[in-house]
Amino acid sequence: MSKRQSGLRQIFPTVLMERGLDALLPLNERLREIILEREACDPGVTASNVSGWHSSPDLLDWGHPELQTIGGAFLATRP
Repeated sequence: MSKRQSGLRQIFPTVLMERGLDALLPLNERLREIILEREACDPGVTASNVSGWHSSPDLLDWGHPELQTIGGAFLATRP
């Protein structure tokens, strides 16, 4: 039987990519409106959020050109 060691191990690392999309800053107010409108009429999905709203995963299919623009920008910035 082997002896187990005590301590901390990182077994589920999370890698995040951060990239500035300054050209899309003018869309922020409209994106806010779109999301708040959806929140007002859609219960969303239950996730790990507490006292918050979590949209369904089909954000890019909501039919707003602003969402298509930002979705395209994120997909174009993959490493």
